[in-house]
Amino acid sequence: MYYAISEALLLYSAYLPGSWAFFNPLHHSGPASPYFDAPSVFGIPFETPAGCIVEKAAYIVRHGARFPEPGSFQGWQSLFAKFQNATYVASGPLSFIPSWVPPIDDQPHEPLFMTSAGANEAFSLGAQLRQRYGFTKGGDNLTVWTAGQQRVIDTATHFLRGYLSQGDYLSAPEFNRGNLVILPDSVNTTGADSLTASAACPAYSGNDENEWLDYEYAHDLNYYYGSGPGNNLAATTAFPWVKAITNLLVAETNSTVENGSFNPSPLLMGFTHDNNIPPVIAALGLLNSSQEPGVFPLSPTTPDPRRTFRASHLVNFLGHISLERLSCEAPLAQSVQHIIGQLVPIPGNGVHARKFVRIRVNNAPVPIPSCTSGPGASCPLADFAHHVNGQLAARAGDFVERCGLTSVVGAPDVVDFYVDPESRLANTTQLLLVIDVPGGPST
Repeated sequence: MYYAISEALLLYSAYLPGSWAFFNPLHHSGPASPYFDAPSVFGIPFETPAGCIVEKAAYIVRHGARFPEPGSFQGWQSLFAKFQNATYVASGPLSFIPSWVPPIDDQPHEPLFMTSAGANEAFSLGAQLRQRYGFTKGGDNLTVWTAGQQRVIDTATHFLRGYLSQGDYLSAPEFNRGNLVILPDSVNTTGADSLTASAACPAYSGNDENEWLDYEYAHDLNYYYGSGPGNNLAATTAFPWVKAITNLLVAETNSTVENGSFNPSPLLMGFTHDNNIPPVIAALGLLNSSQEPGVFPLSPTTPDPRRTFRASHLVNFLGHISLERLSCEAPLAQSVQHIIGQLVPIPGNGVHARKFVRIRVNNAPVPIPSCTSGPGASCPLADFAHHVNGQLAARAGDFVERCGLTSVVGAPDVVDFYVDPESRLANTTQLLLVIDVPGGPST
């Protein structure tokens, strides 16, 4: 919701003297920050390690940028009234203020819904992941999963449009289609089988500059103790998703997953809300430890610059967590001989390749505590599965029991919607990309 004044803020940040000269307030605005790649605070390169390929990847993504909530918009209107009901001189990077109006031109509809910037973010992510992984050949379809609120559905839709934008398939209705599996949003009838599982856990509660940095830290505390590692039920609500993804990463092919009736793509995309991202961090045991004492748990009063849990790097618009399965062999030598007609295989495709798991948070690699022996500080796949099924499972506990659902007959305690798209409450819809093609079909 900061897009209306982002340019001015950037100008203002450049205007500040001394060490503040390069301070970008949009990178310290918590859940209101536009998407940006998180910094590599652990010193791990962003690139896929040499000698490795990514075989599978799973993402859980917050929706793209939206207009403010109605309550926040009232604050914008109050600010506008103050600007207009005062006499002042605005100069320099703030000279825009006398002309500024709240950037909403459809008040009954736009608050809470996606902005054009959010649509562009989602489209760009789709195009980037299609290029990064190369999982989907031209003309193939892709299924993604999304929570049911409109801004989340719109994010998934624009992601698919970006992901499937490669090639000219507009006049071929059978090709290049996206399927959305829309899951119920913020209801208490789905149990763990949801992308908003915290809403189905009755026992769970998400509410247990230098001023600008204090504002940022307030968001850090809100998410750390509200829905992240500082909430002892956060890991419980997200562990079923982590377990389901681990099963798919371990399976040689996705169709071998127990009880699976659907063989999903190597790219698993789930779209949700900001408060459903930190629980995944908690369930994975990330961003909650330090070699230096006193950093975690976060102090309620004193920000520690050494902390790695930062809301601006995690729950900004389109913020996401991804788990990648790497297949690795010895990298190619600096000099590689080519023989006519013989394609040199890319390392990672061989039968003796070893498997590893790497986790990214807003694209930045994050190490799994005590499991960093693989390329690029990744974790051997077998060790990762053991970690999830052992220590992390014990820490999370039983979803139904800890959430107070033992009296609910048949309350799901696992996530199975990735391999069973006919989930009892899910709605599957096909995204048609054909739009008034001359001489062709139109929808």
